[in-house]
Amino acid sequence: MKKIVSIVLFILIICTMLNVNASAPASDVGVYANVKEQSSNKMVIEYGLLNFVEVEEGQAMVITMTLDYDTSVISSVQAQGIGNWSASFEEGTKRLVLETNSGKANTGVVQLTFNINQSATINSSNNKITLSDINISEGENLDKYDENHTFEI
Repeated sequence: MKKIVSIVLFILIICTMLNVNASAPASDVGVYANVKEQSSNKMVIEYGLLNFVEVEEGQAMVITMTLDYDTSVISSVQAQGIGNWSASFEEGTKRLVLETNSGKANTGVVQLTFNINQSATINSSNNKITLSDINISEGENLDKYDENHTFEI
C-alpha cells in the first residue's frame, strides 16, 4: 500500500512540474492613448504601442478594440493607420481592426478622429469616448487588456 501511495504521489509531482514548465513565457505589449487635438467639432486620439516584453519587434501584429461613444453626439469616426499600420473601422459594430506586417515598440498605430454633431446636446451621460475590449496578437500570444481608455468630449 505504501508503495502504491508513493508511486501515485511521484506521478502527481511529475505532472505538476510538467504543467508549470510547459506554460508559455509571459508576453506583454505596453500601450498608450492620448488626445492629440480637441475642439468643439472634433476630437483626435492617437493610440500606440510602448515597450515590448517577450515580444519580438518586426513581427506581424493585429490589434482589435471596441470604440464606445454616443451616436447622437459623434456623427462619424475616421480611423487612419500610422506608418505601416492599416486600420479598418466598422461603424455598425464600432469595432476597429489594426494590422501590420512589422510591429515596433514606441510607435503610434492609429489616429482616430471623432466628428462631433454640432446640434447635439452634450451632457455627463453622453460625453465620453471609450476604447475597450482591446486585444493584441503578435502571432503566438494574445494579450487582452482589462484597462479601458476613456476621454471626455
